[in-house]
This record gives sequence, C-alpha cells and structure tokens, in this order.
Amino acid sequence: MVVRALLILIGLIFSPLAFPGGEYIGNGGDVLECRENGRFTSIELLDFFEARFMGRPYTIDLGEESLSVSEKVGIFLERIDRVDPERGERYRNFWSVFFDEAQIEPMDLIDIPDSGHIGVPYGCEIKQSAIHREPIRRTDKRYFIDQTLWDLLDNTNKAGLIIHEIVYREAYNLGHRNSLTVRDFVSWVTSREFSFVTPFVFQEYIYKNDLIFQSLHQGIDIRDLYITRRHPNGMPEDAEVLPGRNVFFYYKGKKLEIADRRYDIGFHDNGHVSYAQLKFGESITVVYKGQSLKVDGFVTFYKDGNLSSGDLVDPLEVSLQGQSVILKRDISFGPNMAYIIGADVLEAPNDMNFRVVHQPEAMALGTSSLRFNENEDVISGNLVDPVNMYFGGHKIRKVEYFNAAWDWGKTFYFSTKEDSAIRVNGQLINFQSGRLEFHTETATLKEGTVESGTILNIRGKQVIIERVPEYGIYGLVHFRENGIPLGFQLSRDTELYVSGDNGAHFFRKRSRVSFNSSGFVASGVLAAPKNLKFGEITVNAVSTFSMNSGWFTTEADGVYQLETGVSVKTKKGRLIFREGKLLSFQAREPVPMEFQGQEIQVLQARRETFDQFVDFTSSENLVLLASDGFYYRYPAGVKVSIYSGELVEPGSTEWRVPRG
Repeated sequence: MVVRALLILIGLIFSPLAFPGGEYIGNGGDVLECRENGRFTSIELLDFFEARFMGRPYTIDLGEESLSVSEKVGIFLERIDRVDPERGERYRNFWSVFFDEAQIEPMDLIDIPDSGHIGVPYGCEIKQSAIHREPIRRTDKRYFIDQTLWDLLDNTNKAGLIIHEIVYREAYNLGHRNSLTVRDFVSWVTSREFSFVTPFVFQEYIYKNDLIFQSLHQGIDIRDLYITRRHPNGMPEDAEVLPGRNVFFYYKGKKLEIADRRYDIGFHDNGHVSYAQLKFGESITVVYKGQSLKVDGFVTFYKDGNLSSGDLVDPLEVSLQGQSVILKRDISFGPNMAYIIGADVLEAPNDMNFRVVHQPEAMALGTSSLRFNENEDVISGNLVDPVNMYFGGHKIRKVEYFNAAWDWGKTFYFSTKEDSAIRVNGQLINFQSGRLEFHTETATLKEGTVESGTILNIRGKQVIIERVPEYGIYGLVHFRENGIPLGFQLSRDTELYVSGDNGAHFFRKRSRVSFNSSGFVASGVLAAPKNLKFGEITVNAVSTFSMNSGWFTTEADGVYQLETGVSVKTKKGRLIFREGKLLSFQAREPVPMEFQGQEIQVLQARRETFDQFVDFTSSENLVLLASDGFYYRYPAGVKVSIYSGELVEPGSTEWRVPRG
C-alpha cells in the first residue's frame, strides 16, 4: 500500500494537471477493458480496437499466437527495417533497454488525457495501462506499467503495448502531445497489410504525419527546410533552407551552422547530409595522415558520414608521388579519407613532373587544380599553363583542362586552346580548339568541333558538313566507336545510302541526317521531300522519318495496304509501318476494320500491334463494351482510347448501360 500510495503521489505531482500553463510531462498507453454483468470478458490495446472501430483496412498480425512477446516485437522491427533501416535501428535501441527502463507492478496509474478517442462500446472502458515519462535522474525509470492489466493481455497485445511506447517515445520528442497518430501508426505497422507497403509510401506517411526524427538528419529540424527532391525511398535528396531559419547539423559531435542565406542542403538516401554551405566562420577539423586540418565553405560528405570535400582554411603540405606539395583551397578525399583525390596545387618543386594517366611520361603541370586516383596518378586537371597531351596515339595541342574520369571513366575529355588534327575512321580531320572527347576503350574520337566544309567519308561517299548554331553545340559532331558519325547537317547535295532501302539517294543541302553503326542513314529531317523505300513499301514525299521505328511524315496523300489486304487512302501526315504493312494512319475514306467482334468504319487509327488498338476514330456511331462492364454509345468522329485491347477510358459518350 505504501508503494501504491507513493506512486499515486508521483503521478499527481508529475501529471499535466499539477503544472500551471499545462506543461506536459508524461504520456501513456491505453487498453480497452470490457465486462458483462460485472465480470471481465476481454481486454485489448486501444490502438488495435480503434483501427477496427474506425473501419481501417488493417488485419493485426504479429505472427502465430504461440510466439513470445520478444518474437512478436522482432517481427515489427523487421518490418520497419525493410522500409526504413535508420528508424529500425533507433527502435531496436529503444527495445533493447525497454525492460531495464520499465517498472511493472500492480499500480493505479493516473489517466493521461492524450488518447483523443471518440467512444467505446457499452460495458467497456478505457484504462491507463502504461505511462511514459522522460527520466529526470539517470536512475529513474522511463515506463510505468500496471501489472494487473499487463497480465490480462495476450502476447500480441503485450507486444503492441511495447511497440506503442517505443513509437510514442520518438513521437513525443517530435512534439506530439496526443497519441492519435501513434495509435494509427502502430495498428498499421502491426498489420498483415503492411507487408505490401513500399519504402516510398512509408516515408510519405512519415512526412505527412510529422514523424520526422531529427537525428535522422544529424540534428536538423526538417521543418526548417523546403524539400525540392526526394530519393526513391522517400528520403529528402535536396532541400532549401527556409528564410529566417537557423539550421544546424552535427558532424562527429560538433554542431555546425549552415549559411543563413537561402542555401540548399542535400541528403543521402540514409538521411545523412550529403552537402551543405557552412556559415562564415564555421569549419570542420579533420585528421589526414596524422595532420590536423580545417575545411570550411561548401562541404560534401560520403554516405557513411565521412568528409568528402571542402575548402582548406590554411595551406596544407602533403606528399604526392613521393614529393612535397603545398595544397590550397578546394580539397577532396577518397573514402575514409584514405587518400587525396583532388586539390588546388599552390606550390610544387620546380623539377616535379606529375604522373598523368594515359600519358607516356611524367609532365610538368605547374600550379593547377588537379584530381588524383588512389594511386596518386593525376586523372584530371584545370591547368594554368596549357600543355600538349597524348591519347591513343593522338596528339592534343595546348590542353587547358582534361578529365580521365569523365562519364564514369568511359571517356577521356579535353578542352584545348589550339586546333588538333585527329584521325577518324582512317581520315585525318582538323578539329577546332575547344571540346574533344574520346572513347577510352578504343581511343577513338567521341565528339569534337569542326569547321563548315569539313569532309567525311561514309560508305565511300564524300559528305561535307555545315555548321549551324541551332543544331546543338556549334559545329559539334558525335562519333561512334567505329568512327561513324551519329549525325550532322549537310553542306551540299549529297548521295547517301539509306537503312532498309540499301539504295543511294540524293539528300538536299541543309538536310539533317543521322546514321546507324554501319553508316546507313537511319533518320532525318529533309530540306526537300523525297520518296523513300521501307522494305517493299515506297513512302511518298517524306519530310521526316525514322527507319528504325518505321515512322514517316509525308507531304502528300498515299495509298497503302493493311495486313488484311485492304487499301487505305491516307492523308498527308504521320504514318507508321511494321512488317511491311500500315499500322497507324489518318484516312481520307472510311476503312473497314474489326473491334470487339464487329466491323467498324475507321477514319483514324493508332495501333501497337495489328490486333491491339491504342485509339481510333470511327465514321459511324458505335456501341462498345468497356472494362467496367458497361456498354457505351459513341457518336461518329469521337476518339476511342484503348489499353491492352480493352476500352478503359470511356471519354466522350452519349450514354452507358450495364452489360446484360
């Protein structure tokens, strides 16, 4: 009795009613106890009852009845791990000390008015089964549970009560002062239906219900940010700091403030900060190979939280390629700060020659901004003094910037100050100063800028290129690995071979054409319409076309056959062919076709296959059966939309009647 009286006194002292102004100290877990004629009949966690009472589509399922409480809580944790590993780890930590922080014995717990429930069945009442209160002293308990009610609960409800307290512990720290959201969350994650929830859907729920745990973002209050983009799992990827907000984050225990102007901040998909602009005067101290150094400004981080890059506060002397080099400003580190991958070189020995990837010998690069790989070889650089470089037997003159890691290592990129003569497909071509990019594996040119009048040989034909400002980058030509250009604009009338036609055709100057890997014209925008063959079909007056896709835009009416042998008089415009037959068209006269077992008179049709419409327009009234089981009446001239052979978008109809 003494213990019970003491507990009641404690409850009164720390209850919300004991403090003027409504300071909130505790919150609790409730159960619904039902009796009939004064005799106990059932007891259930309020979270579970309420989900059923509110008609929510949840089937509570924490495994077989024979499972222990620990095993059932484990099922809950595994479900959270699947959709949010960071949150799962946090809940697991709460669970690991739950019974150490709990006091379970018979006690009359003060009712905490935080449930916000709207009603209970006759003969039932809500009872306070647990109270959570933040410890004041290190030895204080966190959870107080009435053992009388605890012993009446089955293992599923005991596990549910523990889960409720674990989730409420987090929610309370986020400012929640009633358990409405927590109860819905608990009944959701303990349900069978939660097995089908994706990480993205879970995160949308978390954000919608303000369950963002601050330490997930290294101490950042997500409410100070405007999220502009999310990862596929729902985590923020990029965000803007809202005006007037002071945003901090923690790096290895140090509190750092972000610049107070409207800067962006980024996050990895595990919630860790990926980049941020530090406020002036803020800096991060790190240790690199025994040396302490500071970085500030714009900083980036790896997914594991380690520093990736920043601005050096003071010059740093390091050993690179066996020689002492002084670095300044921007610096980048490899994973776990094992090596330097980028820096501005302030000072290097006059006789120091850097090893540079793909170069036959070491080179003097002067004071430049360089990037290194794990072997300390230079893989890219922004050079103060341009130098000649070599790649795959090609000499590139006066390089001011180069990058061997461009496009994830698949190409080698140069920016030059002078023209360079590069051999392409056996032909020496003069490329202007500027952008040069090579295929790394074959050492062939990928793209470069040429002058108007440059001659290329394609399948034995001489092609003269014209430079046009509106055609991508001025004068830029892209090449395949075998040296065949992807496309360009013709400077004069030129005879070229066409894919699928295999005949030579003259194309008027200013026509834009693209080629396949064999050097045949695959598509184009023609300066003057011309007839082209597509298999056995001659398509008249073509202005734009794609041989790979089988579509043509014509400037004249034509006559073409369907797969049924029916001839279609088409209007000028877009035509699509497949397997030597007309697939999509706009007709001048109605064309008989079949749909849903009836013959229809089609004026316009677009099909994916010969028996699968995407849409069509009929010249007569139609009655069609939709996938919803209703018949729809379509007036003539209305577009009918189809999906997978079924009418699924009724669109503009006159009436509908149920089937049968």
